[in-house]
Amino acid sequence: MKSTPNNIPIYQEFIDTIEKGLRLLDENAQKEIQLFITSQQHESGAFTDRAGNPDYYYSLFGFWLASAFNMPLVLEKLKQFTAERQYEKPSKIVDRFAMLLIHKGLNEKQRIKPKLFWRLSRSSSPVNFSYQLFLILLAADAVHAQKWWFRFGARIVLRLYKISDEVPCSIVSAMLIGRAVTSMRTTQLQHKLLQFFDEKVGFKCFQEMPHSDLLSTGVSLFALTKSDYDLRLVAPVCYRLIEQNYANGAFLSGDGDLSQDLEYTFYGLLALGCLAREQRPA
Repeated sequence: MKSTPNNIPIYQEFIDTIEKGLRLLDENAQKEIQLFITSQQHESGAFTDRAGNPDYYYSLFGFWLASAFNMPLVLEKLKQFTAERQYEKPSKIVDRFAMLLIHKGLNEKQRIKPKLFWRLSRSSSPVNFSYQLFLILLAADAVHAQKWWFRFGARIVLRLYKISDEVPCSIVSAMLIGRAVTSMRTTQLQHKLLQFFDEKVGFKCFQEMPHSDLLSTGVSLFALTKSDYDLRLVAPVCYRLIEQNYANGAFLSGDGDLSQDLEYTFYGLLALGCLAREQRPA
């Protein structure tokens, strides 16, 4: 069997979705966000965390945002940063996969050997297995999205993996995305994901929490969109959450934290892009 060229990597779909969201913003808001993105880039070329330090994780969100805004100078500085550090092995697994995703995104034609995923996944700083699995699948998708055997293998993994009742909304979203892109049944997971939705506040990280947040809302809307769910019932509340959490060129988390960063700006624009077909202003 041959590769399927119509299967684009999920990270590229993130970028495309953000571009759709930008069309709902006025010119002034777009300029504010661009200025914010530029302000978050360190002189080294990396993007900074909330403390102002260069950070691989935040650089991944900076990469996706700068790509959506088509900011070539910003991307060139980031490319130089990753090129100088391509042989580094960060201690945190999240940083390892963030670095891989940035490097692959900036060098699309470069081939990455499958054994690299095993080396990257060996970490002295363990994280939640579900989150680690999602990072591995996202990175593998970036490298092998067009390979039929990758989709076949992903279907096996998704069938075997059982989601516990204790996982957050984001993990259910990740599994729903995986089932959608591999043409598996999604109705049951859609219903499970909608249990995190509160008609007064939006999508919550855990069902028992009193507040929603933009991370949960962004990934939930993306997963529902990928699985062809009609968003009209959840759209009004999500629009209100997005609008309430825009502040001076960035999106806030939505849970009361007033700090600005690239991560939640990404999730705010991702959520807005998923709702773009409604063609309503943010």
